[in-house]
Amino acid sequence: MNDSHLILKKEIGFSLFEALIALLVLSIGLLGASSMQLSALNNNQGAYSRFQAVNIANELSERIHANVVAADSELYANIDFTKFDCDAKSYDGSVIDYCSDYKETDATECAASQMATFDAYEVYCGSKDLLLGREINIICQDSDTGDGIDCSPASIHTLQVIWEKGDWDQLSDGNCPENKGCINLDVLP
Repeated sequence: MNDSHLILKKEIGFSLFEALIALLVLSIGLLGASSMQLSALNNNQGAYSRFQAVNIANELSERIHANVVAADSELYANIDFTKFDCDAKSYDGSVIDYCSDYKETDATECAASQMATFDAYEVYCGSKDLLLGREINIICQDSDTGDGIDCSPASIHTLQVIWEKGDWDQLSDGNCPENKGCINLDVLP
Protein backbone atom coordinates (compact mmCIF):
# COMPACT_ATOMS: atom_id res chain seq x y z
CA MET A 1 0.00 0.00 0.00
CA ASN A 2 1.06 3.40 -0.83
CA ASP A 3 1.46 5.85 2.04
CA SER A 4 0.00 8.57 -0.06
CA HIS A 5 -3.29 6.76 -0.11
CA LEU A 6 -3.47 6.71 3.64
CA ILE A 7 -5.15 9.89 4.57
CA LEU A 8 -5.81 10.50 8.18
CA LYS A 9 -9.21 11.89 8.64
CA LYS A 10 -9.57 14.59 11.22
CA GLU A 11 -12.27 13.72 13.66
CA ILE A 12 -15.22 16.04 13.59
CA GLY A 13 -17.55 16.55 16.61
CA PHE A 14 -17.25 16.31 20.36
CA SER A 15 -16.16 13.55 22.57
CA LEU A 16 -18.37 12.34 25.39
CA PHE A 17 -16.04 14.00 27.89
CA GLU A 18 -16.34 17.39 26.20
CA ALA A 19 -20.13 17.10 26.12
CA LEU A 20 -20.23 16.33 29.85
CA ILE A 21 -18.05 19.36 30.64
CA ALA A 22 -20.37 21.58 28.58
CA LEU A 23 -23.38 20.14 30.42
CA LEU A 24 -21.71 20.84 33.77
CA VAL A 25 -21.01 24.47 32.82
CA LEU A 26 -24.59 24.91 31.61
CA SER A 27 -25.97 23.37 34.83
CA ILE A 28 -23.95 25.74 37.02
CA GLY A 29 -25.22 28.69 34.98
CA LEU A 30 -28.84 27.55 35.31
CA LEU A 31 -28.40 27.02 39.06
CA GLY A 32 -27.16 30.60 39.41
CA ALA A 33 -30.06 31.93 37.34
CA SER A 34 -32.62 30.01 39.42
CA SER A 35 -31.03 31.31 42.63
CA MET A 36 -31.30 34.85 41.29
CA GLN A 37 -34.96 34.26 40.37
CA LEU A 38 -35.74 32.97 43.88
CA SER A 39 -34.07 36.00 45.43
CA ALA A 40 -36.13 38.30 43.20
CA LEU A 41 -39.36 36.56 44.23
CA ASN A 42 -38.46 36.89 47.92
CA ASN A 43 -37.68 40.59 47.57
CA ASN A 44 -40.92 41.07 45.65
CA GLN A 45 -42.95 39.55 48.53
CA GLY A 46 -41.22 41.83 51.04
CA ALA A 47 -41.94 44.86 48.88
CA TYR A 48 -45.58 43.79 48.54
CA SER A 49 -45.96 43.63 52.35
CA ARG A 50 -44.44 47.08 52.78
CA PHE A 51 -46.60 48.48 49.99
CA GLN A 52 -49.78 47.13 51.63
CA ALA A 53 -48.71 48.48 55.03
CA VAL A 54 -48.10 51.95 53.58
CA ASN A 55 -51.51 51.88 51.89
CA ILE A 56 -53.20 50.92 55.17
CA ALA A 57 -51.41 53.73 57.05
CA ASN A 58 -52.24 56.25 54.31
CA GLU A 59 -55.93 55.34 54.33
CA LEU A 60 -56.09 55.74 58.10
CA SER A 61 -54.19 59.03 57.83
CA GLU A 62 -56.72 60.39 55.33
CA ARG A 63 -59.58 59.42 57.62
CA ILE A 64 -57.92 61.13 60.58
CA HIS A 65 -57.44 64.30 58.52
CA ALA A 66 -61.14 64.22 57.63
CA ASN A 67 -62.18 63.90 61.30
CA VAL A 68 -59.92 66.37 63.14
CA VAL A 69 -62.46 66.78 65.97
CA ALA A 70 -62.02 63.11 66.89
CA ALA A 71 -58.23 63.28 66.57
CA ASP A 72 -58.02 66.34 68.82
CA SER A 73 -60.31 64.64 71.36
CA GLU A 74 -58.05 61.57 71.80
CA LEU A 75 -60.65 59.36 70.08
CA TYR A 76 -58.31 57.79 67.52
CA ALA A 77 -55.46 57.33 70.00
CA ASN A 78 -57.75 55.42 72.38
CA ILE A 79 -58.88 52.81 69.84
CA ASP A 80 -57.73 49.29 70.64
CA PHE A 81 -57.71 47.51 67.28
CA THR A 82 -57.65 44.08 68.93
CA LYS A 83 -61.25 44.65 70.11
CA PHE A 84 -62.68 44.63 66.58
CA ASP A 85 -64.68 41.60 65.49
CA CYS A 86 -64.76 41.90 61.72
CA ASP A 87 -67.27 39.08 61.25
CA ALA A 88 -69.74 40.45 63.81
CA LYS A 89 -69.10 44.06 62.70
CA SER A 90 -68.54 45.07 66.30
CA TYR A 91 -66.08 46.86 68.56
CA ASP A 92 -65.67 45.60 72.12
CA GLY A 93 -68.99 43.74 71.80
CA SER A 94 -71.02 46.71 70.50
CA VAL A 95 -72.32 46.80 66.94
CA ILE A 96 -70.64 49.51 64.85
CA ASP A 97 -72.75 52.27 63.31
CA TYR A 98 -72.25 52.48 59.56
CA CYS A 99 -71.19 56.06 58.96
CA SER A 100 -71.14 55.71 55.17
CA ASP A 101 -73.48 54.13 52.66
CA TYR A 102 -72.93 50.40 52.40
CA LYS A 103 -74.44 48.47 49.53
CA GLU A 104 -78.18 49.10 49.96
CA THR A 105 -77.92 50.43 53.51
CA ASP A 106 -78.01 54.18 54.02
CA ALA A 107 -75.44 55.76 56.26
CA THR A 108 -76.19 56.53 59.88
CA GLU A 109 -75.58 60.11 60.94
CA CYS A 110 -72.56 59.75 63.19
CA ALA A 111 -70.85 61.81 65.84
CA ALA A 112 -67.06 62.28 65.72
CA SER A 113 -66.50 59.37 68.13
CA GLN A 114 -68.66 57.01 66.08
CA MET A 115 -66.89 58.11 62.91
CA ALA A 116 -63.47 57.44 64.49
CA THR A 117 -64.53 53.91 65.48
CA PHE A 118 -66.07 53.34 62.05
CA ASP A 119 -62.91 54.61 60.31
CA ALA A 120 -60.71 52.29 62.36
CA TYR A 121 -63.09 49.37 61.73
CA GLU A 122 -63.11 49.99 57.98
CA VAL A 123 -59.32 50.16 57.76
CA TYR A 124 -58.67 47.24 60.13
CA CYS A 125 -61.25 44.85 58.73
CA GLY A 126 -60.69 45.97 55.15
CA SER A 127 -57.04 44.98 55.45
CA LYS A 128 -57.47 41.60 57.12
CA ASP A 129 -56.48 39.62 54.02
CA LEU A 130 -53.69 41.95 52.88
CA LEU A 131 -51.01 41.32 55.50
CA LEU A 132 -50.21 38.17 57.45
CA GLY A 133 -50.68 38.80 61.18
CA ARG A 134 -51.29 42.51 60.73
CA GLU A 135 -51.57 44.80 63.72
CA ILE A 136 -52.47 48.49 63.68
CA ASN A 137 -51.70 50.96 66.43
CA ILE A 138 -52.24 54.70 66.79
CA ILE A 139 -49.84 56.32 69.23
CA CYS A 140 -50.27 59.94 70.28
CA GLN A 141 -47.13 62.00 70.86
CA ASP A 142 -48.55 64.60 73.23
CA SER A 143 -47.57 68.12 72.19
CA ASP A 144 -48.35 69.65 75.60
CA THR A 145 -47.51 67.33 78.50
CA GLY A 146 -48.36 70.00 81.08
CA ASP A 147 -52.06 70.39 80.22
CA GLY A 148 -53.23 67.15 81.87
CA ILE A 149 -54.58 65.76 78.58
CA ASP A 150 -52.98 62.57 77.31
CA CYS A 151 -53.28 63.63 73.68
CA SER A 152 -53.52 67.41 73.40
CA PRO A 153 -55.00 69.03 70.29
CA ALA A 154 -52.48 69.33 67.43
CA SER A 155 -50.44 66.39 68.71
CA ILE A 156 -48.68 64.12 66.25
CA HIS A 157 -50.29 60.70 65.86
CA THR A 158 -47.97 57.86 64.84
CA LEU A 159 -49.76 55.24 62.78
CA GLN A 160 -48.00 51.90 63.11
CA VAL A 161 -48.72 48.92 60.89
CA ILE A 162 -47.03 45.66 61.89
CA TRP A 163 -47.00 42.33 60.06
CA GLU A 164 -45.36 38.95 60.44
CA LYS A 165 -42.12 38.72 58.52
CA GLY A 166 -41.57 35.58 56.54
CA ASP A 167 -38.20 34.07 55.72
CA TRP A 168 -38.42 36.01 52.47
CA ASP A 169 -38.40 39.44 54.15
CA GLN A 170 -34.76 40.16 54.92
CA LEU A 171 -35.11 43.92 55.44
CA SER A 172 -35.14 44.99 59.06
CA ASP A 173 -36.23 48.11 60.86
CA GLY A 174 -34.80 48.79 64.29
CA ASN A 175 -38.20 50.09 65.47
CA CYS A 176 -40.08 46.86 64.79
CA PRO A 177 -40.81 44.05 67.23
CA GLU A 178 -38.61 40.98 66.78
CA ASN A 179 -39.44 38.91 63.67
CA LYS A 180 -41.98 41.51 62.57
CA GLY A 181 -42.03 44.05 59.79
CA CYS A 182 -43.49 47.48 60.41
CA ILE A 183 -43.92 50.98 59.09
CA ASN A 184 -44.55 54.12 61.12
CA LEU A 185 -46.30 57.15 59.67
CA ASP A 186 -46.49 60.41 61.64
CA VAL A 187 -49.68 62.37 61.10
CA LEU A 188 -50.49 65.87 62.29
CA PRO A 189 -54.30 66.20 62.17
